[in-house]
Amino acid sequence: MDPISLIEKYYPAGSLAHRILLRHSMRVAAKAAGVTAFLQNLESVDAAFVEEAALLHDIGMLYTDAPELGCRGDLPYLAHAYKGRS
Repeated sequence: MDPISLIEKYYPAGSLAHRILLRHSMRVAAKAAGVTAFLQNLESVDAAFVEEAALLHDIGMLYTDAPELGCRGDLPYLAHAYKGRS
């Protein structure tokens, strides 16, 4: 899976929402990679899955009413958590 391609399917490259989502998600993915590296010493961890999940964790924000993020959906921002899974 290519998480960046999936993000760009819903967020046009160069848009405000794309820039914010990608910048934030890359930072989360970097933090998750650090945790994954630590856990690798303790147990088997699927590092690729953790990175993909980190990059996609906020993909549902496009459904929310958050104009400051470039999103013009109908739902409150908190809804991005469950809308992203569908």
